[in-house]
Amino acid sequence: MTIAPGRTTGIGFAPGDDYYDEPYFYVSVYPPPDTATLPQLPAIGHWHTERFTAGVATATRIGAACDQGGAVQKFLRVAVDATIKTSG
Repeated sequence: MTIAPGRTTGIGFAPGDDYYDEPYFYVSVYPPPDTATLPQLPAIGHWHTERFTAGVATATRIGAACDQGGAVQKFLRVAVDATIKTSG
């Protein structure tokens, strides 16, 4: 797969910020792709598209999952795969 020059993916955990008042995992992509091309994320996640594009899974949604570890792993896998596919 050819990845577009300058395309980056960031993966991390934030303690909360101006966008979310709780901790969250994120998978960001830059430059932002056409949001219509982004796939649906697992139930704990959603696409944040205001000022940056990232898959976000908040602590509240993670805490509500029956298998929290499995839910986070699935979210990260799907979100990372989506950012790779949007760069090719």
